[in-house]
Amino acid sequence: MAGLPDETVASIIKLRRSGFSTREIGKQLGISKSVVANYIKKHQPMGGPAGEPPPAMPIGTPVDKLDVDGTIDVLKMDRPISVEEMNKLARVDTRVWIPYIHRANIWQGFYKLKDQQGHRKVNMFQSRIVYKRLIAEELHDAILKFTREHVKPLPKPDLKKREKVQDGYMVAWGLWDAHIGSYGWNEEVGTDWDVSLACKRIFNSVDDMIIELKGYPIKKIVMPIGNDFMHFDSVRMKTAFGEHFLDTDTRYAKVYLSGLKCLSYMVERALEICDDIEILYIPGNHDTTSSFTLTVTLAERFRNDPRVKADLSMNPRKYRVFGGTLLGFDHGAQAKPNQLLLAFSTEARQHWSQSTYREIQIGDKHQRWEKVFEGVVPTNGVLIRRNPSLCNIDSWHHNKALVGEPMKSVEAWRYDKIGYRGSHVTWARDENHPGVKDEWRRK
Repeated sequence: MAGLPDETVASIIKLRRSGFSTREIGKQLGISKSVVANYIKKHQPMGGPAGEPPPAMPIGTPVDKLDVDGTIDVLKMDRPISVEEMNKLARVDTRVWIPYIHRANIWQGFYKLKDQQGHRKVNMFQSRIVYKRLIAEELHDAILKFTREHVKPLPKPDLKKREKVQDGYMVAWGLWDAHIGSYGWNEEVGTDWDVSLACKRIFNSVDDMIIELKGYPIKKIVMPIGNDFMHFDSVRMKTAFGEHFLDTDTRYAKVYLSGLKCLSYMVERALEICDDIEILYIPGNHDTTSSFTLTVTLAERFRNDPRVKADLSMNPRKYRVFGGTLLGFDHGAQAKPNQLLLAFSTEARQHWSQSTYREIQIGDKHQRWEKVFEGVVPTNGVLIRRNPSLCNIDSWHHNKALVGEPMKSVEAWRYDKIGYRGSHVTWARDENHPGVKDEWRRK
């Protein structure tokens, strides 16, 4: 300190009073931060003898020495100040600093009256809080540097990038009966099935479906979420209402996080071709609770994106109108087709008479199937369409001789405002996909 030039000392005092940290002062003056801190600590002590504050200590204004010795002091005449008040008053970044010691001193002093001559005897309260860093400063700086260089935030949606579709199609596209948490052993059932294989198929099918759909003007995509997507409903490895244990791929958390990543990827890729995505909670009989929480989590993931909406209503059936096209969605495990027809005409009665095309989509049986229930007048009836699945069988299905399944696939259905216009199929592909590697881990 003896060799520090007077002009440098004056600059330190000036910069410190202007609110600069010791690091910023050292950088500007070309000296080390520790030299700056030592000078401030030696020549600007916060307290005098017996802990009394120096005469220049302002009343009610925090004196911040976090960068020097980790303390902040406040002098008040009515009471000590709490930690919460100090954090707010001094604008402490609680992500970096945490309170370590809280001290309060009291003594009697004299306060000069403004409008009268003389002084008044008052109590003086000095509050001092000693803070410590949550992590070491060097580590904190290293983490910030790494994050700024390598971790990029999700970009805000560019709603002006793509021209708004004025007269396009609506697409119904879901992962019906994915059963990603199911487990099959080739030696026992003839084919392998686990969460990694399920994720490969889903990621690949999503990529293939985007290629199929991107050549069309898509105005809206409806995504049913649920439909036995998880396979089991809790850590007990059972269905929502069943009591027998299922063949599952290890841990619930692993399957859940893998499923969330698959669904997020599906929505993100769909946003490349459409600016109106709606996810519908359609509970399955296997994972009623899990599919609900997945849908809620997915809705929260995109809560700030106006292009993504979510229907979390508890009715297991959902109905959507697109011009004269009326669609219904149900998992298909609880109600028989004729019962679904009655529910459809009753629950969607406000749109029934105006619709020119009516269809109900279901799942549950893992294979494509459809049937037209004709109305009184020639063909103005209702089509019930069952969706295919990507999953392989487990030991329960194999023991029941439910073998010889059809080719595994996902199908998206395209509609205009008059009715059905075509389907798009993506077949199961088990090739490795970069999005599947360690899909359940957070590093």
